[in-house]
Amino acid sequence: MLPAFAYQAALNISSSGQCFLSPSEDPVFIEVSSTFLELANLKGNDLIGKRFFEVFPVDPNENDISLEQVKESFKRVLKTGAKDTLHLQRYPIKVFKEDGSFEFEDKYWNASNTPIFDDEGNLVYISHQTCDVTDRVHAENALKKSEARYHSLTQSIDEGFCVIEIKFDNNDNPVDYKFHEVNPVFEAQTGLKDAAGKTMREMVPKHESKWFEIYGNVAKTEKPIRFESESEALGRIFDVYAYPLDEGSGNMVGILFRDVTEVRKDEEQLRVSESRLRVLISATAEVIYRMSPDWSEIYQLEGRGFLEDVIDSKKLWINEYIPADEQAKLKTALDKCISTKTKLEIELRVILTDGSIGWIETRAIPMLDVESGEITEWLGASTDITFRKNAEEDLREASRKKDDFLAMLAHELRNPLAPISAAAQILQLSKFNQEKIDHYCGIISRQVNHMTELINDLLDMSRVNRGLITLDIDDIDLTEVISHSIEQVKPLFTKHSHQLTYNLPEVSILVRGDRHRLIQVVSNILNNAGKYTPDNGKVDLILEEESPYAKITVKDNGIGMEAELLKKVFELFIQATRTPDRSQGGLGIGLALAKSLVDLHDGQISASSAGLAKGSQFQILLPLVSKLND
Repeated sequence: MLPAFAYQAALNISSSGQCFLSPSEDPVFIEVSSTFLELANLKGNDLIGKRFFEVFPVDPNENDISLEQVKESFKRVLKTGAKDTLHLQRYPIKVFKEDGSFEFEDKYWNASNTPIFDDEGNLVYISHQTCDVTDRVHAENALKKSEARYHSLTQSIDEGFCVIEIKFDNNDNPVDYKFHEVNPVFEAQTGLKDAAGKTMREMVPKHESKWFEIYGNVAKTEKPIRFESESEALGRIFDVYAYPLDEGSGNMVGILFRDVTEVRKDEEQLRVSESRLRVLISATAEVIYRMSPDWSEIYQLEGRGFLEDVIDSKKLWINEYIPADEQAKLKTALDKCISTKTKLEIELRVILTDGSIGWIETRAIPMLDVESGEITEWLGASTDITFRKNAEEDLREASRKKDDFLAMLAHELRNPLAPISAAAQILQLSKFNQEKIDHYCGIISRQVNHMTELINDLLDMSRVNRGLITLDIDDIDLTEVISHSIEQVKPLFTKHSHQLTYNLPEVSILVRGDRHRLIQVVSNILNNAGKYTPDNGKVDLILEEESPYAKITVKDNGIGMEAELLKKVFELFIQATRTPDRSQGGLGIGLALAKSLVDLHDGQISASSAGLAKGSQFQILLPLVSKLND
């Protein structure tokens, strides 16, 4: 029989907590090991001679403990005389603090109760062995929670998930993979049903080898990878994240993936649509722009060289693009469209890139937020309508000129009709001698000639405008043309006591042209000078060569012209100063007809003046015959 110290030493070195109890349903501690004391955080004096349930009382605040299980175990040992094992029982123990207070510490135990008999077979002790498995239980619970969270995550995410095992051939090349786990979304994302437990080759024999190589490389290198690729066999495009599992095993891979086929199709359609839109925008002459919701900031503008481009957003743009006197009109229209969230349509004057003023017709549509319905920005396009606006103004001006012309024509035709009518009535009422008859007949003849000239001018202008003028071209000596022209205007110059000086070269200056039409041109210029030069005025005419042209200059000291009139002096129905009695007369056709006839001779005509009361100068250039012959 072992001595007592050897028995005690064996008891203390045991890795499990052990104690000897009296054979009772509420046993008393007889002997305890140091390990037991350590696990119970007690001393020997705290246990020896005390009852088990006195030392280990129940936490009154706890119901979920193994008190009854321990009691029942003691009963079974007493009744059966056999060892009784308690697996994983939760039994908090009382722990005292330094200040004397205590608390119950949650503990989990594996325990067993073994009967000890003497030589006569009497039950003398119960050997109570216990092992603290609290850490193991907590770890297992944590693992279960983690696995539960993992399972919940994989089941609830809207991405496909699977765990695969890579299959390698004898040369360590990946040739297939087996599905170990899949989540519910897997089938929707791949179209594969009941994949768990099956291989990819089994389900899709023609699956591309690139997939095996990618996943096999993840398993070998134990490095994750994100990529996007198309599976022709599945007819889908996948965005994939693959990562190694069970580090060191070399063949397990986890995969998170999304079927992005429709997304990529939509993106491609959007790319094509945007490409077409860019081409359309590039091809159109429209000015394209984007505005902030309140129009305080312009985000972008492609001005097409018409308006200044905006690449970076710009505030206070209205002062740069809209004339000051036009801004109130625009702001009124904007306030209405912003408040009603309706399309803007307006015609505006704008400041062009060269600083001049043009016209645009602009249209802008509010872009609304789907949820809030608020305006997020405005998209707009503007059309250059400067030409149209100018054309409209030209039409209005032409209409005004037409009205003025009709008024002038009525006046000019009425003037000769009055003396003609009066002379005819006098001749009918009285008997006159031949001298009186000749006098009144002369009046009628002169007025009829004047009316004829007016009508001829009108007919000539009409023929020129319709391209019906036919020139009788020949080599013409301009000195003779000028002499005849002077002769035609002599009565006008005599009437107003004008001094006409002319300087003609001694040699002939020849041009190719229609003699009658060139006389008409020069006489019209001289006639204009005579009409718009006050009495006793001076008119100079010079003919000279200025190779390759013959140059005719007519200069007067008459009423002159302002810059605005100079711009349109050769337009139809334009006259200078108009007095109430229309002392100058005429229809404003002479200069326009002169320019048209000079143009038909491939020549040039121009006018200049230093201003009102500073006279005017007209210059005619006609190609010389020598130049034409060259």
